[in-house]
This record gives sequence, structure tokens and C-alpha cells, in this order.
Amino acid sequence: MLFYQILTIIVFSGLILLAVLAFIEPGPLKRRSRNRRGDGPVNEDIDSPEAEN
Repeated sequence: MLFYQILTIIVFSGLILLAVLAFIEPGPLKRRSRNRRGDGPVNEDIDSPEAEN
């Protein structure tokens, strides 16, 4: 019985840690979807006239 209590504490601690990390830093999936919609940072060197010279 003690084994299952310890296992439950470890599992819930891991889930809480994952939730905290998800709020602190959104993963690459969120960043990639934002860039796909065009809301991400713009590289101004591509369209600037100075880049063509």
C-alpha cells in the first residue's frame, strides 16, 4: 500500500511540474503555429532595399 502512495505522489508531482513548465515557456508547437499564421517576428533584411545591393 505504501508503494502505491509513493507512486501516486511521484506521478502527480510530475504532472504539476509539467503544468508549471508549460505556463513558463510555451513549447515549439505554439511558436511554430504562430509563425505559420504570420504573427511572428518579421525578418526585415529580406524585403529591405539595402539587402539587394
